[in-house]
Amino acid sequence: MKAALLALAFLLPAAAQETPREYSGLWQAQSDTSLEMNVEKSGDTVHVTERHAAKVKSEYTCKLGGGECVFQLDGHKAKIALWINGPYLVEMRTKGEAVTKRRLMLKDDKTLQLEVMPVFPQGKKDVILFTRLK
Repeated sequence: MKAALLALAFLLPAAAQETPREYSGLWQAQSDTSLEMNVEKSGDTVHVTERHAAKVKSEYTCKLGGGECVFQLDGHKAKIALWINGPYLVEMRTKGEAVTKRRLMLKDDKTLQLEVMPVFPQGKKDVILFTRLK
């Protein structure tokens, strides 16, 4: 019994860092087709470009694991940290004093769900569904 608990203690952290299914690709929002997100994952690095009406809103390249990266968000300096939590790719974005948590999860091979949760100031959670274009 003790050995089983010890083995479980070692397996849980690995499961929390499990890489989700393949979410790399070009995604288009179902509710607003002018909103696109391109996600490219290579090893432990993720590159994301978000466009609205063909204009780049944000673009970053960051390593997974919680370290902060600096990027441009709507033309302003911002910081982001990325990590995997079960099936989610989690982003924590900071722009000035505003903090937003975003979680990406594949619903299936053709649908990506983006949850946007304002942390500070607090706000209403928003869910955006994207369809894979390629």
